[in-house]
Amino acid sequence: MSADPIIHVRDIRESGHCPRGIKAWCELNKLDFREFVKNGLPASKLRATGCGLAIRCVDETLTRRRNNG
Repeated sequence: MSADPIIHVRDIRESGHCPRGIKAWCELNKLDFREFVKNGLPASKLRATGCGLAIRCVDETLTRRRNNG
């Protein structure tokens, strides 16, 4: 796994969370929503927001990736 894995919007859904508010959340956290949708964002950037939900989604995604090979 890369040192700073990319997290995609689909990862948010796979973590069981509704991606509906992602655009507003990105604006609030000064993240590029279009970039997130198109290419994903580095895990470190999502964690740096300090948002517990974002951190939990990153952790769940990385755990799922490790478990699925």
